Amino acid sequence: MDTILIVDDHPLFVDGLQLMLSDLWEGVEILSAHSVKEAKAILEQNAAIDLIFLDLNMPGECGRAMLNLHAEMMITAPVIVVSEYSTPENVHQVLELGASAFLSKNLAKTQMAECLRAIQCGQIYLPPSVELALQQYRNSVLLEYRAIESVLSARQKEILVLLANGYSNADIGDSLRISESTVKSHVSKIMNLFDVDNRTACVAEAVRLGFLK
Repeated sequence: MDTILIVDDHPLFVDGLQLMLSDLWEGVEILSAHSVKEAKAILEQNAAIDLIFLDLNMPGECGRAMLNLHAEMMITAPVIVVSEYSTPENVHQVLELGASAFLSKNLAKTQMAECLRAIQCGQIYLPPSVELALQQYRNSVLLEYRAIESVLSARQKEILVLLANGYSNADIGDSLRISESTVKSHVSKIMNLFDVDNRTACVAEAVRLGFLK
């Protein structure tokens, strides 16, 4: 018998997903966990999990911790992330962490069927609109991020965070125990990297590219 594990802390969503999967996958056994901790306990006791559905946002450890655990425990079951936060950055990150699919929580039954067929064939599955947005992100924002990331120093990253928190050059110097002139030099370089001419625009670009949350 095939076994699916659903890791999600919303009972109503879990119940609905169980009904959908039972209808699409005959004879499947469905287990559920409401946290990463519960999921770990289930996986330690049951090595025969065939597929994992994972919510990214749960109390305690987030879904990304589950993806890291999945790799550490060398679990072979594919992971389908189901989340309401389907930003291209989120999708890119979970695929990089080993997820095999990304679905929105308002998915239709036909989309779930397509996803299951793709997973069973060993393929990565994304809804067409999500895949298009991901391609655009990787061809633009991600390229910009990597270009800046490759030259932005650890000290400049610290200063960028303080800039976002409204620190003046003097405040940054006091916080990091460096001279104000050194801070000015770093701020100038940071703004050049982000191709902006003021602090507000610099912070906005850093947020857009994913350096700041």
